[in-house]
Amino acid sequence: GQAADASGRGGRRTVLAGSTVSTGGRFRSTSPKKWSGAVTENSAYVQNAGLSESRKFGSYFRINEGVSGSGGWFRKDALDQPHQFGASWSANAGAGTAVHGTLLRESGLVAGLRHDVEPSASYSYAPEIRSLSYTDSTGRTLQRFPNVGGLGLSGRKASSLGLSLSQRFHAKFRRGETTIKKDNVLTWSTGTSYN
Repeated sequence: GQAADASGRGGRRTVLAGSTVSTGGRFRSTSPKKWSGAVTENSAYVQNAGLSESRKFGSYFRINEGVSGSGGWFRKDALDQPHQFGASWSANAGAGTAVHGTLLRESGLVAGLRHDVEPSASYSYAPEIRSLSYTDSTGRTLQRFPNVGGLGLSGRKASSLGLSLSQRFHAKFRRGETTIKKDNVLTWSTGTSYN
């Protein structure tokens, strides 16, 4: 990257300067309960990895995107096939901005009022992965990899759009010669999502 000059111009970010890489794996092994036998004996290892990127453009606009994947080994799947492997992935993106307004005129005890408005939108997507499911004799589509101690792989398609709006009010109060600043005097957040 390159630092900006004295006027704040000419700066360049290094490649992937706002990137975050994460990874982690878990192993689980289950066995039938001694009395009820309600838990199926199985073992599984699932490895997760993700890459996310966040960038700001100027003082008011920001975007972020990411992709993640999971791969796993199961000692047996729902069809009793031994030593099966599977993988899935998902992606997400979001954008937001911030707008600020200030009441400059004093009114009574209020010496100043600031209004922050932050709208944002996000989208996430996971494709259907047919190799992670199967159709039984009745025509039902079921997942191949059952839950093993909280670990599993899903091949279901998922798509979600989210919209949110956050508003915050900050105030300055004058008491004699003293000015008191109060942040978040009033906060109001709304949001909606569509799947």
